[in-house]
Amino acid sequence: MNKSIGLVVLMGGALIAAALVYGEWQRRQEDDRQQAAHLLASCVNQGLLSLFRLQANDWKKKPDFHRQEEISLQVAVAELPEKILAIKPSDYSGRIANAVALCESLTENSIRQHGTIFGPVGNFAEAGPVDPAALVVEKNRSRQARTLRQLHISARAAERYLEDLETDLESKLIAAKLDARTEELVRKEIRSEVLDYYQQGDFSRSSVERYIARREKLAQLLADNPRGYSRRGGTLYFYDPALRRSVDSLSRALSQGHTDVIGNWQRIVRHQQRRVEQEREAE
Repeated sequence: MNKSIGLVVLMGGALIAAALVYGEWQRRQEDDRQQAAHLLASCVNQGLLSLFRLQANDWKKKPDFHRQEEISLQVAVAELPEKILAIKPSDYSGRIANAVALCESLTENSIRQHGTIFGPVGNFAEAGPVDPAALVVEKNRSRQARTLRQLHISARAAERYLEDLETDLESKLIAAKLDARTEELVRKEIRSEVLDYYQQGDFSRSSVERYIARREKLAQLLADNPRGYSRRGGTLYFYDPALRRSVDSLSRALSQGHTDVIGNWQRIVRHQQRRVEQEREAE
């Protein structure tokens, strides 16, 4: 009888010890998941903060700022693991190592995305307002055509910035092959702590496209009417009054709209104090 009682007590103690060990393991797993989710939410937020610095840039003064910002973003993201994780890289779990790799991949995509959007803006701003006299030279027309093609691609990417960001995030998150619970937690953390505070801004692709069309029209007008003018001392002298009026009208509209069209890239994404979900509920 006493032996039976002792055996029961021993088994009970073993079960309690096992439960405690399992409970501690679960707690550590959950802490690990929380750290991975927090790291990735911070990573996504760094990319958006970089976007806002790019939006605020004066592209006429600093046309290559996106290259400087690329380095700043890489440095900021590289510092995140040390700031957020309470462990050394040598002690990373597989989950944390995957999260760090995913963060690096997301950052590389942000850098590519920002380069696609802002590189052409810098080139366009650096080129300055339209100069009809320069466009009579084939080399200059070709250079403008290339700049405008890049600006068109930039405008499309700017218009769908958040959509592309979320699509890339989802595809990379699936490819990272995190466990289901961690994946769910990462999505929730990024959504509630980051993305819900951002909305697509007032970027107007249509106004950019109209401006591009006018620049193309002016270049084509000059190319199609080489006998209607001559170039003298860096200016155009017109033999055809109707052609002169058309060129002057287009040039004036383009010069007036140059600064405004660049201003579009200051309004790609906007930040708000309240989450998007909260704003919808308030409405």
